[in-house]
Parts: sequence; C-alpha cells; structure tokens
Amino acid sequence: MATHLTGRYKAMEVFPFSFRETARFLSGNYGSEISFNRIKNLVGLGSENTAKNYLSHLGEAYLIPTLPKFSFKNQERLRYRKTYIIDTSFAHITGLDFTPNTGKLLENVVYLELARRTSESQFELFYYKQIYEVDFLLYRNRKVHELIQVTLSIREAKTLNREIRALINAAIALKAGKLTIITLDDSRMIESQGYNIHVLPITEWLMGETRNPEPETRNPELTLWRQ
Repeated sequence: MATHLTGRYKAMEVFPFSFRETARFLSGNYGSEISFNRIKNLVGLGSENTAKNYLSHLGEAYLIPTLPKFSFKNQERLRYRKTYIIDTSFAHITGLDFTPNTGKLLENVVYLELARRTSESQFELFYYKQIYEVDFLLYRNRKVHELIQVTLSIREAKTLNREIRALINAAIALKAGKLTIITLDDSRMIESQGYNIHVLPITEWLMGETRNPEPETRNPELTLWRQ
C-alpha cells in the first residue's frame, strides 16, 4: 500500500517500508558512492526510477543530500552520487551506524560547510573518481577551481602518499591549480611535482583562516605517482 504525501509545493507517493529501508541504508553509508541501480537491488525496489525519486525526496526534506560525480558525460553525472547526512544522529537512530567512522564524520562536516558556501556563490560542488578518488571538487565557469581531500591524519607515509597521489593525478587530468587536504589537526604546505598542496586543520578551514608555511618538498620517487 502506498502513502500519498501532500506538501505545500508538490505531492508524492511513497511505499512506507521500502522508503524507510532506503533511508536506513543511505544514512548508514553516508560518504559512500552509490548508484540508483545499487539502491534498487539492495533495498528491493521495483525500478531505478523509484530509487531516484526516493533519493530526491530525502534530499528535498533536508535529511540526506547527494553529491554528483564530476564528469563531462551527463549520464555519469546523473547516475552516480555520494550521499551525506544533515544530522549524523539520524544514522544512530536507524541502528546501522554501529561503529561511528570518525573519518566519515569529518568528511560529512566538510561537505555540509562546502554545500553552504557553494549555495552562496557561483561554484558547483562535485566529487571526482577515475583511477583515484578526490572527495570534493569545486567547479566554476567551465574550470576546476579546487580539489579537496579529507582525512583524519597524514602522519603515516602511506596515507599521505595516497592523498597526494589522488590530488596530483586529478590536478593533471583536470588542469586544477588549488589543492587542499583537510585533516583533524595538521597544518603545513607540501610541494610535489610543481604543485603546492595546502594542508589545513578542520578548525582553521571552517573559520576561513589560511596560513602560508614554508613548502615541504616531497620526493616523487617516494610517493609513487605512476598509475
């Protein structure tokens, strides 16, 4: 049986059980890439169109907004999404967030702030994923303005190399100039392959403060850029 919901601006029809299960699945997997086909199969929906409508309703209700994938192909932009969550307590209520992922929580905070900032500007917000994934991409006037990675810490060389590798490869492919890594508490400038990468703690980034430390040079042979 379907439920007919009538709002101020539009009417929509949902099936309570499948809609609830879709919301539970998405809230327990925020920060992850999804497709309408995957939602359809995992939740047991009748069609991709139903998944698309449910996702639209959850976004319009300011519960689970989505971030499109950056691509020059319209089909890819429309098909793939990353989901985030307006209130992370929603994930706890659904019972799917058994062990909170602090890294995903940090990424969610950055998404919410970027969504606020881009809503007040002419920038468009995306994520980028080809061989490597970049968490956020700012786009304006047919040009990639900034690439942003979010990670708790880059103290381990493996993590640092992974984040820089993703940024450099994307910067080369997209001709992006401004590269940023947001962490919990690290602040420095890293220079590699002709690119300056700003590393900022989340508190400094949220307050809009920027410092200009001396760049730290990374050896390309150590960071293994090759695809």
